[in-house]
Amino acid sequence: MHLHDRCQVALLRELSMQGGGRLVLKGGMAMRVSVGSLRLTKDIDFDADESLSLQSLKNTLETGLQRAAINCRLKGTVIDFTKEGRGTTRARLVGNTQSGESLRFEVEVSRRPSLFKAGIQSVTVAPPASYAMAPFEANVYRNEVLCVMKIAAALSANREAERDLYDLYDLSLLGTDPGEVLSLQDEDTLRQWAVDPLGKLSKLTFKGAAQNLLPYIPPLARTAIDEDRWVFMTLTIAEKIEQWCDEALAHKHSPSDERLPLPPGAGG
Repeated sequence: MHLHDRCQVALLRELSMQGGGRLVLKGGMAMRVSVGSLRLTKDIDFDADESLSLQSLKNTLETGLQRAAINCRLKGTVIDFTKEGRGTTRARLVGNTQSGESLRFEVEVSRRPSLFKAGIQSVTVAPPASYAMAPFEANVYRNEVLCVMKIAAALSANREAERDLYDLYDLSLLGTDPGEVLSLQDEDTLRQWAVDPLGKLSKLTFKGAAQNLLPYIPPLARTAIDEDRWVFMTLTIAEKIEQWCDEALAHKHSPSDERLPLPPGAGG
């Protein structure tokens, strides 16, 4: 996973330099650069400013992937687009290391209207010394926005990904308060999320985590998560989601002159 991560960081660097601020990092890599998550990510995801044309986006992705492959000294590199559309564009990089190890990952960019355009921050990414890359600036969603996105993912009827619970737990440990950003959601959604988050989160089992999550975190952190710890994390986040949604509903119903304005960049 070391080379996999290095190649993704190299891609992030290239896209941050080329994109002119029009690409915003989200998902697992955003958790790493903003929150300090130990979890490595399989793929890398962005939102794009709607002003970025599809052709410009494709050119940016192709150039970024080519340069990332060169940075990591890959050979036999193949770059193709597995999805092209007005809403989502996905590109795939496949290559081999000098020792013959296969490397493969995708980068996905969504070009859809977002509730969270104000919730963007610029962070300094300092790659590990072994990556031989200078620090660089990248646009990423603020923690409270990442938290709302993760709540939506964790409670989605069509998704069961143990990493969502792990990421929400990391965000909760930092004292992240997504209440005001959550209040941008419609009331029906908030009430649905608040009803029984534990019922949905309970489907994210320790067995699933052992297969789909633990291999992506360092060995020392991995040994700290056993079945009892996983149950504790599940109960903690279920309680947090109820609390956050209740706060968002209360915020939604407060008189407009009493509602706190979103801090700069808190949307997104």
